[in-house]
Amino acid sequence: MNNKSRLLTLLNIFIKYTDENHLLSMQEIISMLEEDNFYVSRKAIYDDIKTLRDNGYDIQIIKGSTMKYHLLNHSLDLVEAKLLYDFIQSTNFLTSKKSSEISDKILNNISTYQKESIIKTSRKNNSSLTSGHSLYIFNDLQYAISNNYMVSFKYFDITLNKKKKYRKEEKIYVLLPYALVLIQQRYYCIFYSKEHNSFSNYRLDKIDNLSIDKVVHEKIPFDIEEHLSKSFNMFAGKPENITIEFDNELLNVVMDQFGLDLMILDSNEKTFTINLTTTISDNFLSWITQFKTKAKIKDPKNIVARYKEHLLELINHYSN
Repeated sequence: MNNKSRLLTLLNIFIKYTDENHLLSMQEIISMLEEDNFYVSRKAIYDDIKTLRDNGYDIQIIKGSTMKYHLLNHSLDLVEAKLLYDFIQSTNFLTSKKSSEISDKILNNISTYQKESIIKTSRKNNSSLTSGHSLYIFNDLQYAISNNYMVSFKYFDITLNKKKKYRKEEKIYVLLPYALVLIQQRYYCIFYSKEHNSFSNYRLDKIDNLSIDKVVHEKIPFDIEEHLSKSFNMFAGKPENITIEFDNELLNVVMDQFGLDLMILDSNEKTFTINLTTTISDNFLSWITQFKTKAKIKDPKNIVARYKEHLLELINHYSN
């Protein structure tokens, strides 16, 4: 075996078996190399370590009764690997198989000991209902976005017998994709409709039969942050301006939902009042309902009336 293969094997030993708390002696390194059929002198290994250090690998040498070595700068540190691993394991967008594949790639960048500590202290996701087609949809949409291509697709819901039911009698949607965003563990694509001159959001895992029209289309100016600020949990609808009063104990809950840039109109020892523009969907009204008497819509009057109707529907539902 040539010197390049030995150098890569040595690097892999440092990546897998050393970190800040786990070091190897020269004899241990020699034994590991011999397990891979590399029989070399200590001088050759010293030279290889120098080559790795000269090429950016921070291999620390700890002096003592026995010289010990470890790699300090893995591609990911423990915290970074933990964050990425937990994110991959928690998302519902990936199949269990793909989640495991990506997780393994992340953990291969840290030592075996760090890998074990992450696996032991992380929750593994075994509840994904996503089929593998979502990744292909994701890839095709990103390609279309990058090239300003129009796409067409069908959009479906899942029935009680867990079958696809296409919306609007299998209508073909023809839209221009602008952005892919991850909201509450689900990926959405923001599309522009030339027919309706408006933007709308569609869940990736409900898109089917996607095809790309490889003709470049001019895009209008688009501010993704502004669009998202006017969408409540990605539900479609016309954004409307609304004023709401909350008890002060809900301040952090409200800011978690709408961000730190939230416009606070008024405040006192008991309440604060906000003004925002968002989609006033049934989902939004249900979000308000959970706070009972600790939240109150103040304006406009038409939304107050709509909210009263929303509450009456709930009451009537339980009156029968």
